[in-house]
Amino acid sequence: AVAHRGPDGRGILSGAALGGRWRWGLARDRLAIIDPSQASAQPMADPSGQVAIVLYGEIFNYQELRREIALEGGWVFRSRGDTEVVLAGYVLWGPGVLSRLNGMFALALWDGRQRRLTLVRDRLGVKPLYYADLNGRLIFGSEIKALLADPALPRDIDPGNLAGYLSLGFVPGPAAMLESVRQVPPGHALEVTEGGGVSIRRWWNFEAHPGEDTN
Repeated sequence: AVAHRGPDGRGILSGAALGGRWRWGLARDRLAIIDPSQASAQPMADPSGQVAIVLYGEIFNYQELRREIALEGGWVFRSRGDTEVVLAGYVLWGPGVLSRLNGMFALALWDGRQRRLTLVRDRLGVKPLYYADLNGRLIFGSEIKALLADPALPRDIDPGNLAGYLSLGFVPGPAAMLESVRQVPPGHALEVTEGGGVSIRRWWNFEAHPGEDTN
């Protein structure tokens, strides 16, 4: 459904949480820009196979982070891309890696150690990220049409959001055109635990720093 977003590669990674019944899966149609080699193929997992990521967008400061991670954590990089930098940063710093990222991105991280799935959207929401909770089964993607590939997704249009789209040219988040679909808000992370708990937290907040009055 979203093959046009990534003509340079396709990958699927799935499994079950160790010791549990919760199944998970990540899929990616890749547009290769920074590192077109197979080493940057997605989904990407860490050497232990316990942490996996899909990311689209661009991390502008990935080279600086790469050097920092190599020095502090001793990570031996297999690729020249930014996806592995985010993955390695998460393994080293946990969720704290988010505050270090400078870029436009949306990503999904599966942490098998914590049995937790995290969906993250960049600070200003440059990259979209949609999701739907289907009776305890969470699906997500960069476009609503990816979610529509699931026949269980209700197709009912929200009349109020349709009016907003006709007035503004877009649907203000966290709502979406369909009643069953939501957007991860900009600067927020959605976390799902194996017990079925879904929570959304703000990982970035705009802070104004007025300049000095020179008059």
